[in-house]
Amino acid sequence: MFKKDEKQKNTSELSFELSLKMSERRYRMLVESSPYCIHEIDLDGALISMNPAGLRMMGVSHEDEIRGTPYLNAVCKSDQDYVAELLKAALKGKASEFQFEAANGLFFRSTFVPVPDETGTLEKIMGLTVDITEEVTSTRQLHQLNEKLEQIVEERTFQLQKANAELKKKNQDLEQLSYILSHDLKTPLFNIAGFTEMLMDNQEQLNENDKEAIGCISQSAKHMEELINHILIYSRLGHTLKVEQIDCNELFRDVIDGLFMVIHKAKASLSVDLLPTIKGLRIELRLLIQNLIENAIKFQKPGVPIEIKISAEEGSDGWIFSVADNGIGINPNDKNSIFQIFKRLHRQDKYKGTGVGLAHCKKIVELHNGKIWVDSELGKGSTFFFTIGKISEAQIEKAKDCHELNINSF
Repeated sequence: MFKKDEKQKNTSELSFELSLKMSERRYRMLVESSPYCIHEIDLDGALISMNPAGLRMMGVSHEDEIRGTPYLNAVCKSDQDYVAELLKAALKGKASEFQFEAANGLFFRSTFVPVPDETGTLEKIMGLTVDITEEVTSTRQLHQLNEKLEQIVEERTFQLQKANAELKKKNQDLEQLSYILSHDLKTPLFNIAGFTEMLMDNQEQLNENDKEAIGCISQSAKHMEELINHILIYSRLGHTLKVEQIDCNELFRDVIDGLFMVIHKAKASLSVDLLPTIKGLRIELRLLIQNLIENAIKFQKPGVPIEIKISAEEGSDGWIFSVADNGIGINPNDKNSIFQIFKRLHRQDKYKGTGVGLAHCKKIVELHNGKIWVDSELGKGSTFFFTIGKISEAQIEKAKDCHELNINSF
């Protein structure tokens, strides 16, 4: 019986030893095949072993080359004092995780894990190290890129501030020009008009040629005064920047009421669809609408009753308005040039005007972050389209604080 028990005991011990050996073998296979650096450090801080992945990371061909070498000398290039403190803590039983630069210039994230023996006494330190060179390099490159971007932003900000200062100076010059136009140039015009009136008061002393010449002078003086007034209006567009909620139905009614006699005299028929409420510059938009309606009436096709249709539809970036007429139309080659200041397509004796009205319209639309264009064909009428961009509350506040003439902050 005793021999049988002893035999069973020996068999059990052999089975345990075999199991332990198999476990150690599996562990060794796992360590050997791991893509991460796994190493062991003795209680003196020297390397005991390192798996193949670790040897490749460290640029070492054989384990014997690093066995017995102090961990700090073999692995760390920088932050040795910091890693030394963590290693001391690990030798006292405290696990830790850290990053460091290796002697070969690569960067790693490593972990110290104290390993006790079967009695609970610290036997060695196990280390797991992962190559994070790519991560560190990317972070540094991103940091450098951010610094470069910050420098670019700083330079662009300076350039914008400089450009704004130059724009402000130009606007001041434009205001000075407006002052000259409204005072120095108008005075001689008043004198010319006054003298022509005095001459016309003595018509009995004038022949027909004199009367015709004086009439031409008077007419030219009035045209010059009208041109100066339009230039002044153009220079002041957007100067106040009073942005507000505008019911376009109400705004169009006000414009039409103001043009009642012009519309009545021309026997024009106006059709207005339901229009939206928008945010914008009331005075400027009123002038825009007035100019387009007056143009539709002015360029009437002879013998054809004037018909004007006004509508609006919502687009992806704002509202698209249209003012359509059945007038004389526009040559396709002139569709873009008509928005240039002083651009006229007809002789003064046929269609009166200054060539500033549509330039007004273009500037007003651009103040509202929009575009203006025309779809037309000679003899078949014209449809003027313009967009009014959507404006956020922040953009409104920014615009209110800005005093430049040409505002693009909408």
